[in-house]
This record gives sequence, structure tokens and C-alpha cells, in this order.
Amino acid sequence: MTMAKVALISGGRGFLGSHLAKELVAQGLEVHITTREAMDTVAGEIRLHGCDFAHLASGEALLAKVSPDVIYHLAGAVSARPELSLVLPTFHSHLHSAVNLLTLITQCSSTRLVLSGSLNEGNEEDASSPYSAAKISARVYSRMFHALYGTKCVFVRPFMTFGP
Repeated sequence: MTMAKVALISGGRGFLGSHLAKELVAQGLEVHITTREAMDTVAGEIRLHGCDFAHLASGEALLAKVSPDVIYHLAGAVSARPELSLVLPTFHSHLHSAVNLLTLITQCSSTRLVLSGSLNEGNEEDASSPYSAAKISARVYSRMFHALYGTKCVFVRPFMTFGP
């Protein structure tokens, strides 16, 4: 397997994404991050792009422009409250965007995808919030895409991430 040269991080301005971006730059990768704000700029060694992967055409255009070797999908609503008002926003920001990315990278056989799980997700029978249901469903979809289409994706579940 060849070393990635171009990385794309959705949610690259968040806690995990910002630390990951700095580390990837230190390792010599060309790093792109997405934000939901409309922008296309450079901040130091990191390129910022406005993109919401819940919109397939937006994601497709960005992947054609950036041609990433690896995508880290860390963006999404972070509330794990079990409120009805969070169902649709959480669905779109976590599950809809993950399925769109899985579809897009399946069409780009050279791109790999890293999906981020959560301590809150539990297993399929234990969805305790819209957030956990979306994360569980994204994990199930990633396994299905890998099994059926050979999609290059992994699902990681970082626990208790905090610090400077």
C-alpha cells in the first residue's frame, strides 16, 4: 500500500479534526479540510473548502477538485441528547453525509475513507439518541459497502478524547 499524499478532513476545524490536520501536515501530507461555511482559502499549510457532504453534488465537486487519497469524515452535529428536534439534523449531518461519501469513494477506487464512531453509539439494539442511531447506521453502511462493493473504508471509535 502506498502512503497517502493528499488528505481531506471533514470537520477539520473541530477538536479531533484540527489536531489530526496538524499531525498530517507534520507528516508531509497535503491537507484539505471542509467547513459548512462557503469558502475556498488557505490557512497556513491547510486548504479550507466549503462543503457539506449531505449534499452529494457538493461532495462530488470537491472530491474531483482535491483528489484525496484518504478522507477522514469527522464532521457532524455533536449533541447526543435524545430530542425529537435532533432527529433530522443528526440524520443529515452524520448518516446522510456518510452514505454520500461511501457512494462517492466507491466510484473513486483509489480513495480510502475513515469514518468516526463514538463512545455513545453502543450496538444496534442500544440506540439511545438520534446521534447514536446515526453513528450505528453509518457503521452498518460502511460494512455493507465494504462487503458488497469492496469500498476502502474503516470505522474507528475514539473514546474520551480531550486535552489541549
